[in-house]
Amino acid sequence: MLLVQVIDDGSRGRAITRTLRLDEDVDRKLRALAERDRVSINVIANKSLRRHVEWEALAERFRFIAVSHDLLVKMLDYIPEEGIRELGKWSILNSVRGIYPLKGESLFIEIATLDYIGGYSRRYKIDQHVTGENLALVLTHQMGNKWSILYEEVLKAILEDHLGREVKSFKIEKTENQVVANIVVQRSSLEVGLEGPRLKN
Repeated sequence: MLLVQVIDDGSRGRAITRTLRLDEDVDRKLRALAERDRVSINVIANKSLRRHVEWEALAERFRFIAVSHDLLVKMLDYIPEEGIRELGKWSILNSVRGIYPLKGESLFIEIATLDYIGGYSRRYKIDQHVTGENLALVLTHQMGNKWSILYEEVLKAILEDHLGREVKSFKIEKTENQVVANIVVQRSSLEVGLEGPRLKN
């Protein structure tokens, strides 16, 4: 057993120093990764621990599993478009809204939850652009047209649920590997949302 000191770099808050006992084979792999990526062991240790507490523990609780990119693409190839759209709607109630306690109450928390899932699952990323009352969500992935259909339905289900509250109107367009939602948002909701809670990844 070897001892390693883990020090947070302070970029996400106050630095904490802890001493952890590692198995020798884990230490050997840490050193190899650090040498390959040309970073310190501390950087890798913090990244690994953060992923565990912010994603792995949550993924186990909500029964997320690791599935290869190619298998996910192939699975949707066998589902007709109507079924994919139903799957997108289903995922909101049974996946996205199961993670955050304020289910359906805040548009911006739901967007943050989607971004959180995409970041840690590495399936997609969401960029946000705000101009006045206009909010543009750009969801980018590399999984093909049928996944664009699914993500289009996910965004549509969320936005329709907030229509008449935080959302005045919206329009969604998609390409093979991107879904863009242009949303007109209530200004008061936009101000609160931009300053509100965020899920970090």
